[in-house]
Amino acid sequence: MGKVILYLAMSLDGYIADAKGNYAFLEHYSDPEVYNYQAFLDNLGTVIMGRKSFDQLKDLKETWEFDGFKTYVYSRHYHEATENIVFTNEDPKELIKRIKQESDKDIWLFGGSEIIDLFVKSHAVDEYWLYYVAEVLASGIPLFKTPVLDEMVVHSVKQYGNIVEIKLKPKKQL
Repeated sequence: MGKVILYLAMSLDGYIADAKGNYAFLEHYSDPEVYNYQAFLDNLGTVIMGRKSFDQLKDLKETWEFDGFKTYVYSRHYHEATENIVFTNEDPKELIKRIKQESDKDIWLFGGSEIIDLFVKSHAVDEYWLYYVAEVLASGIPLFKTPVLDEMVVHSVKQYGNIVEIKLKPKKQL
């Protein structure tokens, strides 16, 4: 059965975007060969993200980056769905239950901080794959709005140049 994985890069001080919502600081660390991004994608079936992240990605790229994956976008407003992009405001646990019934592939909880907080509070994340880059922003959009580290155990730690990968699992799963 697939896992819900929060897979995200951030600054050393825990920010996923700067004060203006930009994540250009991560571009220096975007070599997918370094941290085996393709292997992650090969096990993936679904992407879940917030509407702001969706809009930002859509505006940055000419083609949709997640073609081939069912993408659920959390939004408070109605948007027309496509074959692979569905807008929702469904309870996270209900959505995950339905996705897991349809597929045994992993689910990528992509971002931003509001949607991540919703899933963290719902205890709907199975694993946290966090990539810390050698940048300090000192302000911006933090990854976590809810204290969660005391509920986690470190599963593994790896270094890829100036990137540190920390994989965490909730204690309740052990």
